[in-house]
Amino acid sequence: MKTRFTREDARRITAPTLLAKGELSPKIMLQVIDILAEALPNREVVTFQGVSHAFPFEKLEEFNSRALEFLEKHR
Repeated sequence: MKTRFTREDARRITAPTLLAKGELSPKIMLQVIDILAEALPNREVVTFQGVSHAFPFEKLEEFNSRALEFLEKHR
């Protein structure tokens, strides 16, 4: 039974993927997003300025707007 998600696993995901991060998120979270951004073939990355990892709650309207734009583009 495989328990780790690897870069190779990410490379096989072809669905459009939105990666969102807060500019002030913990370094480990930023590193995870960067690794996924490098591996996922069909990704978009959005950075929310001036907020940490709780950005969806801190910038709810902006988060919802960006997510809806992404969904509309890929429907």
